[in-house]
Amino acid sequence: SYIGEQNPEYEYEEPVNKTNHSQTDGEHEDDSEIDQGDSEISEERKSFACPKIKSDLKTGTSIGDLSPEDITIIASMGDALATGMGLWPKTNIEFRGAAFPIGGDATIDGLITIPNILREFNNHLIGVSHGMGTRDQLPETQLSVAESGATTDKMPEQMSLSNVVALHGLRKRQGIRGGVGMRVMVEQ
Repeated sequence: SYIGEQNPEYEYEEPVNKTNHSQTDGEHEDDSEIDQGDSEISEERKSFACPKIKSDLKTGTSIGDLSPEDITIIASMGDALATGMGLWPKTNIEFRGAAFPIGGDATIDGLITIPNILREFNNHLIGVSHGMGTRDQLPETQLSVAESGATTDKMPEQMSLSNVVALHGLRKRQGIRGGVGMRVMVEQ
């Protein structure tokens, strides 16, 4: 059985509303309205209505000062979840470009992934995965070192010194200043 494969014997049942309505006759809450939030933001974006919070390009100097705009490089490690294995039924292909932690094959309106959310704040995000294939088949600029079937004892190997050095080299080639997270990663 593959992830997402539907069981034809299963019949969907509508959930029963078991909410305790202890309101008096004069207090009727209308649950049919959806809060639209800031209408100015909602009109500009189709499905993601979070505003940028920084007006300048100053990168945070501590964890408390960081915001999504400060993230310039994204990488992932892990197992089949991070490789996108099993996203489509009956396939044995790693769909890294659609994987939640690293995929960037579409926009936020077409595919909700962490990189697509971060690109709402920084459209020059580096390390995002695109396409299908194993980590060895994709360009080194796609910083997904995850392997399908990996276990926790393989995590140190995935983030080995050579991977950190490659990440540091990528940062230099792209002319990116190291933020708080990058300094921690390179110094380890």
